Amino acid sequence: MPESEKNGQTGMFTVCAVMHDHASEHSTKSCRLSMLHYRSDLLKMIRTVVLAPLFIFGYQEEKQSVSVDLFTHFEDSQAHPVTSVEITILSRDIQFYTAQLHISANFSGLRYLMFNWPILSAVIGIATNLFFILIVCLLSWYHWDDAEWIGEIKDRYQQIVKTPQRQPPSQLPPSEQKSITDDTVKDEDVEDISSFKDDLGLTS
Repeated sequence: MPESEKNGQTGMFTVCAVMHDHASEHSTKSCRLSMLHYRSDLLKMIRTVVLAPLFIFGYQEEKQSVSVDLFTHFEDSQAHPVTSVEITILSRDIQFYTAQLHISANFSGLRYLMFNWPILSAVIGIATNLFFILIVCLLSWYHWDDAEWIGEIKDRYQQIVKTPQRQPPSQLPPSEQKSITDDTVKDEDVEDISSFKDDLGLTS
C-alpha cells in the first residue's frame, strides 16, 4: 500500500474472506481490521532524505506491506473441502498496489520438516533407509559365510534318513510277521501267568 495522504486519512479498513466448497453450499467467513503503520512527519522526512538516492533510481518506494491474518487454526472439512476463496476489502477509499493470498500449513514435528524442507528430508530419509539396508546385508553376509551351521543341518538330515524305521507288520515278509506274532503271544502268556500268580497270592 502506498503511504499516501488518502490512505492515512482513511485509517482502518476491513478485509473479509469467504471460503466456499465445490457446490458453494458450505462457506466459512472471517473479517479483520487493519491499517497502515503510523509514521510521524519528522520520521517521514528523515527517511526520505536518507533513502532519496534509492527513491530516485527506483530501488525503493514509499509503500508498506500490510499483513492481515484472516483465519487462525483453520481445519478443512473432508466432507466439504474448500475449493475457492473470495477476498473483499470493505472500503472504497483505500489505495493499494497488489494483494496476495498466503496459505500457511501449521504442522509440527516430522510433518513440519517434510513440508518446509522437502529436499533435506528426502535426503535424510533415503540415507537412513540405505544405512539400515546395508547393516542387514552385512549381517546376512557374515551369517551365511559361517558354513558350520549348514554342515550341522546336513549331518542331522543324514542321521534322520539313515535311522531305520520300524515298518508295520503288514509290510514285513511272512517269516518276520510270524516271529512278531509269536513274540506277541509269548508276551501275552507271560502277562496271564503273572496275573494268575497275583490271584493265588504266590508272588514273591
